[in-house]
Amino acid sequence: MINPGKQLEDIELTKTQRERAVTLYTHLCEGIQARGLNISFYPQGSFALKTAVRPFAKGKEQAYDVDVICNFDDYSKDELDSGQLMLLLRHTAREVCKERSLEIDYYERCVTVHYADDPSGVSFSIDLIPAVRESELKLAVLRAKTEESELVETSIAIDSLSRGWITNNPQGYRKWFEEKADQFDSRFIQESRGVFASVEELPDDDTPSSRLRQSIKLLKRLRDVYYDEIDAKTSSPSVIITTIVTKLAQSISPSVTSLELLDAIILELNQVFLLHERGEAYATTYQTMPIAKIVMRENGKWVLRNPTNWEDNVLSSWNETGAVASKEFFGWIKSLQVITKDYKKRGQSDLEFEQQFRGLLLINKKSPNMPRFNVNSSNGVKPWKKQ
Repeated sequence: MINPGKQLEDIELTKTQRERAVTLYTHLCEGIQARGLNISFYPQGSFALKTAVRPFAKGKEQAYDVDVICNFDDYSKDELDSGQLMLLLRHTAREVCKERSLEIDYYERCVTVHYADDPSGVSFSIDLIPAVRESELKLAVLRAKTEESELVETSIAIDSLSRGWITNNPQGYRKWFEEKADQFDSRFIQESRGVFASVEELPDDDTPSSRLRQSIKLLKRLRDVYYDEIDAKTSSPSVIITTIVTKLAQSISPSVTSLELLDAIILELNQVFLLHERGEAYATTYQTMPIAKIVMRENGKWVLRNPTNWEDNVLSSWNETGAVASKEFFGWIKSLQVITKDYKKRGQSDLEFEQQFRGLLLINKKSPNMPRFNVNSSNGVKPWKKQ
């Protein structure tokens, strides 16, 4: 059966890239703090969740980055007008970058610091996002409505120059994700012990602690390849994949193989596509699926609530004019079925499927028989990088 570890070696950041990111991140944050600012720095997104893969677009690997929250500990949201933190961060980061001959760009909700290419020729950047702790009034509202209300306390308000404050909770989301991933791993170990009670070691299938993350990483790479092939102007945010997969995992047997886990996730994702395609005609059937408790339709809108921030609809982009984001996502879902559907129908050998899967990940780009998605990403612009 497919060995995800083998696939992931070719799409994950290398050890050198990860270590370089940590070094540069630490050095930059210390430089900003040395200017007298009392700021708590912490990563959010894929680096924080340990689900980072090498970005892929335009047929090749692209620059990778780290999203860093800069929490100004000496200020409160009630004391500031929106934009003040951003101006302060811009000024300080500009000084540090000038001193170190680093390039810097300014966006609506972040400051981006660019570094020279690493030895492999891949560039790296750090997005600095200014924030303060959320107000007590907003925290009270979130506690009353948020699914994981006990995680609301770490909520922050992200600053911007002209678009006001936006509530976010990256630390709460990270804790939620890690707890769910640990629960999935624990269930895997418990079920395995029940089956292999007389065996000293667990069966050599996958590394239990990384099974959920493996599926997320593979899906993210498959997304990047598909969106690149359709020449999409945006990309589906990783938080959509991460949230759906993490929630789905709670209803999937953890004893399945990596391919079966991926197949189960794709099957549930396909139910969303069918609901989109058939509408009310499929609604009753859809409600019987585990995915129905995760991705919902409310008043004609797609809804996937951030489990640590009720106000954050992870699928908000699906409801925008033209619904381009949802159409592209549904196209990707439909194409995903080629991964396991052909394998089961044709009775391919493990080696044959391994080669096909590597082709879909665009790992072996020189293979003459490399399968592609049945379509003709540039990476999407992150919301805090909109001009």
